[in-house]
Amino acid sequence: MNPDQAIVLTTYSLLSSAESAAACLTANGIECLVQADDCGGMLAPLALDEGIRLVVDADQEAQAREILADVEAPAPA
Repeated sequence: MNPDQAIVLTTYSLLSSAESAAACLTANGIECLVQADDCGGMLAPLALDEGIRLVVDADQEAQAREILADVEAPAPA
């Protein structure tokens, strides 16, 4: 991923949610990374201020949003 073209796709309040979304994107061929300002996990409450960011390349933004929308959509009743 080119850092100059990386964008924040979305933010999460839970690391597990961000990692799950990242795993889904990676499984679909989209390079991404999870960023949090939490001192390497030592100070998790710091990440809550700005959220845990899911970052992707700007060129893959639309595809990543589509994948996450499909995954996060509620299941039909």
